[in-house]
Amino acid sequence: MNDIYLVDGVFLVTRSIRSLPDYHGARWSAWLRHACRQFGCQLDSLARGFVPLRSGQAPLRAGEVVCLRLLTENPGQFGVLGNALAQGEPHGEFSRLTLRLLFWQDAISGKRHPPEEAPCGLEPLTLKHLREETTLLAGLDSFSLHFHTPLRLKLPSGCRGEGRERDDYCQPEFFRSARAIGYLASKIRFWQFADRDEVESLPVAGEGNLRWHDLRYNQERRIALGGVAGAIRCNGRIGARLAEKLVLGQYLGAGKNPLFGLGYWQIPELAEARKIFLEQCAPSSTDWR
Repeated sequence: MNDIYLVDGVFLVTRSIRSLPDYHGARWSAWLRHACRQFGCQLDSLARGFVPLRSGQAPLRAGEVVCLRLLTENPGQFGVLGNALAQGEPHGEFSRLTLRLLFWQDAISGKRHPPEEAPCGLEPLTLKHLREETTLLAGLDSFSLHFHTPLRLKLPSGCRGEGRERDDYCQPEFFRSARAIGYLASKIRFWQFADRDEVESLPVAGEGNLRWHDLRYNQERRIALGGVAGAIRCNGRIGARLAEKLVLGQYLGAGKNPLFGLGYWQIPELAEARKIFLEQCAPSSTDWR
């Protein structure tokens, strides 16, 4: 398995963007893909996935700073991406006319790199970076999973529907089943675990507000990419292996469409032990000068 690096693109909002959906992954995806095509490259060859660290319908106002986290095996090509974002012809609300890349930042070390250069000396994500979170989670009697971008996860074999495509995916009610959390943990992306056995202890899903959410690139796009969003409470202690997988999933996600920003969650109870930030806490517009 190749190393995975977490690289944050830190952007200055240069022109307000007022019309926003709940989740911004589609807008970011459209801009990145459009810019890459103009420079003769493919986003899929530069990144394995990404997650916007800002969501919600509140406008992005001029002067704000926002972050997009990219998961990559190939940070050496990010200079190309930086130039594509700076020079490509604008198309859509997310473009060089509304957002300017200030710098790349290693999400692990915090080291910054110029936008037109390939980041160097990055630290790959390892389990040691997550040790405090894993230890804390394994000692909790209950915890919650907050899917802050929709989770588009195929149901286990034998459970899939025969009607709508949506029926092939985990719906909110699936997460009330005894196998749900273990199944989710087995689908963490981009990571090869030493064990492939079923985990020995599983939490019991309790109350929650999960819902199905459809996303589109724009209003004209007829086909939607949907997934489960919201939060669910899990009761009962879990073993170290399951804790490790659920913690890792906060950073790598699970399910389909990682380059649409889908499939990421947070465990809020771990905030005090977290070494790599997961929420929007980019520098202010004066901090980067």
